[in-house]
Order: sequence, then structure tokens, then C-alpha cells
Amino acid sequence: MADPLQFFCYAFIVKKVHPWDDGRRVEATAIYTVARPTLAQAAFLDNWDDRMSYMIGLHVVTNQVVEVAYQGRTGGMFQLRQDATVTQDLNVSLGAEPGRTWLGFVPPDSKPRRTIAVDSEHGTVSWDVEFKIKPVTVAQFVPFAGRYRFDAGGKQGSFANGFMGGIWWVPKL
Repeated sequence: MADPLQFFCYAFIVKKVHPWDDGRRVEATAIYTVARPTLAQAAFLDNWDDRMSYMIGLHVVTNQVVEVAYQGRTGGMFQLRQDATVTQDLNVSLGAEPGRTWLGFVPPDSKPRRTIAVDSEHGTVSWDVEFKIKPVTVAQFVPFAGRYRFDAGGKQGSFANGFMGGIWWVPKL
């Protein structure tokens, strides 16, 4: 998933921020810039949400509680679930700073599909995200890593073999 000739850039665009207990609920859009030949492949988006799936990691303060949801194709948000195998892979493959940990997330087993917007002119794909994190008292930048969950043979992938990196951010209220 980290092929620099296919995936050029990642952005996390904050649209709204709300209080969430002693933290924040951030409404955002995640955007990948994708090589046009890859974007033009009919199976590309279906494979991303289905056969190859996806997994993400967020590098947060150890005591923080995090929830992530994506906009579904059938309406409403669906919750990604924390995954111990992905979390372990992130912490082993990428390492964690003192007082911080990586948390790994995958789609639920029912594999709901994201509402993915394709902008062929700009070569991007995007979807809406709801990111909850607490406690948070000031603005916070959260390192992000994302990649395919399974390789072409159906075996669990590893962040050690590549990923798309980015930053999620939590604005000050």
C-alpha cells in the first residue's frame, strides 16, 4: 500500500470539532492522492474495501481512549474496531515513543463499505471520518499509518512492509 508511485499523499481535513467528555469529537474527511492508472481500475475501490481490506494505526498517549468511525455507503457511520494483532504489529514495526502507543483499527467483520468519493480530475479518493479522543486539553497532532490489511494471497499484511503515513489533528476548542 505504500507504493510511492501509486499513493502520493494523504490529508486529514477537519470540518467540525465538538466536545466529547474531557476530549474531542472531530468530523473530518480523509483524502488519498492516487495515481490515475490505479484510480481508473474498476476493481481498485472494491478490493480496498473487500478482498484486501484495510487497517489503520494512530499513535496516541497511552491513557487516551480513541474511537474511529467511517461514513457508510448505506448511510450513517460505522465503527472501526480496535484489533490486538494490528496494534502489536504497529508497536513492533514502527515503535512507540515513551508514554505513547499505537492503536490499530480494522473494519468490523461484517465489512460495511465506506462511502468513497472519487475525484478523477485531481486523482483523489476521500471519505468522511468521525474521530473521538480523550482526554485532550490542547490541540494535538496524532500520527497516522494506513495500509491494505491482506496481501494478494489473503495473508495478514504488516506495517513493516510499507504504509501511507499522515497526521490527524485535534483542534483546540
